[in-house]
Amino acid sequence: LFLAALPLSVFALLALLRRIALSRSPRSLGRLEKTLGPIVTYFQEPSAPGHLLRATAWSAIVSASQLLLIRWIVSALDGAPTHEGWVFAGSAMGMVVTALPGLPQGWGTGDAAYVYFLDKAGLSPAIALAVCLTYRILYYAYVIVGVGLWGFESWRERSRKT
Repeated sequence: LFLAALPLSVFALLALLRRIALSRSPRSLGRLEKTLGPIVTYFQEPSAPGHLLRATAWSAIVSASQLLLIRWIVSALDGAPTHEGWVFAGSAMGMVVTALPGLPQGWGTGDAAYVYFLDKAGLSPAIALAVCLTYRILYYAYVIVGVGLWGFESWRERSRKT
């Protein structure tokens, strides 16, 4: 329930911020104008709700694909969960803990969270840790490919200009 409530809470908060933004000027924020002024200005744009809705939809697609990838990793490692729902909830909680500040990329704390929460799915600590580390390696591979594509595109763009 907590995980389902997060996107709904964010959506409600964004709707509230838009309502507030439509009723005031960024200058009326006083000391917070420098920090919140650009947000208020953006929320006043007529296209803002559509942009936020599309971003939320893409975020849901990315999250679902990551959870399905983790489920596939569990299967590939011959994991046999006894509580299927905990594979998804545990993975999501592991991702949340990994995102919390502490150590870079949640090294150690994220791994412990995956082991703890995937234990509730009925997976052994060895399988849970292997799932976490395999997912982490794939995550880094995505980043490396993304940076490579960005670098190639930047190089190509510079080549065209000269």
